Parts: sequence; C-alpha cells; structure tokens
Amino acid sequence: MTTTTTVPTSNIMVKPRKTKQQTSDAEIQTDLPQNLISLTMTQLVDIIETKTKSLLAEMMTGLNDKTAVLQQTIDNCCTATLNQMKIVDNVMLEEKELILGLEEQVEVSLPEKISAVEEQMSTKLENLEQNFQHATVREAYVCDVLETKLKAQSTSIDSIEQQLKCNNVVIVGLPEKEDDNATKVQIVALSKDVMGISDITRKDIQETYRLGRKKEHDQPRNLLVKFKSKTRRDEFYKRRKRTPISSDMKKNIFINEDLTLQRARLYHDTRKLVKRGKIRFTWTQNGNIMIRLTENSQPIAVYSNEELQAKLRESDNSSSPFMDSETREESDSISDTD
Repeated sequence: MTTTTTVPTSNIMVKPRKTKQQTSDAEIQTDLPQNLISLTMTQLVDIIETKTKSLLAEMMTGLNDKTAVLQQTIDNCCTATLNQMKIVDNVMLEEKELILGLEEQVEVSLPEKISAVEEQMSTKLENLEQNFQHATVREAYVCDVLETKLKAQSTSIDSIEQQLKCNNVVIVGLPEKEDDNATKVQIVALSKDVMGISDITRKDIQETYRLGRKKEHDQPRNLLVKFKSKTRRDEFYKRRKRTPISSDMKKNIFINEDLTLQRARLYHDTRKLVKRGKIRFTWTQNGNIMIRLTENSQPIAVYSNEELQAKLRESDNSSSPFMDSETREESDSISDTD
C-alpha cells in the first residue's frame, strides 16, 4: 500500500546550488515541476539528484573543455619552446661549424702568414744589415779620410812649428847664471874654449832662457839658446863633438836641437830602440829624426811611430841583437866623437 504524503507548500524550500554558471534561484524554481506539492519525498529526492547530476555533468563538461583548452595551450607552448630550442640548436650548430671552419682556415692560413711575415722581417733585417755594413764602411772610409787629413794637418803644423825652431838649440847641464847677459858670456866661452869656435860673439845670440821650474840640489835646468841666424846655429851645433879639447866644462854638457813635442817623443822612442838593440843609431838633423837600422845601412828620416814600426818590419832585423845595452846612440853630447 502506497502511502502518499502530502508536503505542505509552505514548508518546501529548495536551496540554490552554486555552480560556475552561478545558477539563480529563479532558474531552479522555474525548472521545478509545477505540481511540486503533489510529489512525494522520493520523487522530490530523485528530481534533486537528477538536477544535481545534470549540473555536475555540465560543470564537468565545462571543466573538461577548459582543461582541453589549457592542455592545448600548454601543448602549443611546449611545441613553440621545442621549436625555439631547435632553432637555437641549429644556430649553435651553425656557429660551431663556422668556428670550426675559421679554425681550419686559421690552421691553414696562419702558418703561411707567419712564414710571409718572417720572410718580410728577414728581408728587412738583411737590408738593415746591409745598410749598417754600408754605413760602417762609409763611416770607416770617412774616419780614414779624416784621420789622414788630420795627420797631414798635424804633420804640416809640426813642420811649421819646427821651422820656427830652426835657429834654436837646447843645452843640457850648463850651470845657471844670474841673468841673460851672463848666460850669453858663458855660451861664448863654451864656444871658444871647448868647441873651438873663435868668431862667435854675444851679438850672435838673440836670447836665452831656462826651461821649466828650478830643480832641486842646484841641478841646472835646460837652456834654450836662440841664435840670430841659422848659419851661426848650424855652426855651433855641428861643432858640438868635433873638438878634441879636454875641459872639465864639457864632461856633462849636451847640446840638442830644439824639437817640437811630437818629434821629441819620437826621438825618445828611437833612443829606446837603440838601447834595446832594435836599431843601430839615431840622431837629429835639421829637426828631423834620423835612424840607421844597421851599421852599414843608409840613414832614414822618420816622422811618426807608424813609419818607424813599418821600417822595422821591412828590415826584419828586430831579432838581431847587434848592440848591447851599454852602447850609446849617436847623441848630441859634445863629448862624443864620430
């Protein structure tokens, strides 16, 4: 037996269900049957369940649609990202291939370029060396020319300076007097009493003066005597060792020509060679340095150490000890004989 329960209309209230579509109460009420009053509780529950399932189905359908759209969007994003990554990979691959190509080009071309640069540098270096050698040769040539000219000028100046001394002699060992007049008297006495020159007078002597500072122990300084004429000077100089008159005055007196500094040094060197037995004789004549390499060789005038060494090499007698260390050179001592 079916029991029919009548539900009062005033006690039935249908609560609206909130969905994503936000269904209003009016819509629910509109969908409800008009004869709701006559429905039983079971029928009412069935209706509610049916509506609920319909709403849930609609919600799930909407959710599935949106999920599908979202999934499609995600898939599209992933596909785009993958495409971008492929593009990046392709670009990186191309860059890598480009780098490898550049490396290969560098490996091939760099040694060639280095070799070319080395050849250029070598050529430039050779040119620089040649230029330097040419410059060195030119410099040596210029130096030789300048040295030759300098020597020629020095020789010319030395010759002129020696000509200015042609009237002079230097007396070594003559005791000093108080003034020039007394010295002239002393020279005249030396000429007459020792050297045998009877016609020389004080008027033949232009001037005399001592060379250098006064020495210790009353040792006389060298005396420079300037004659008024070269004739008187030559006569005085030639008679310095041809008079066999004995005198105490002439024991330590030497008469030399007045030489320039250059010729005095050269004469000093030739006298050393005589003492060492390298040459036989050396003396001065009219301001020139003369040597004889052997006893019977011809006299030779030398004007420089270079010329002297050349003469020694030509003679090839440097090892011939033809004179001992006690043999004196052909000096200007007035006590020497020919």
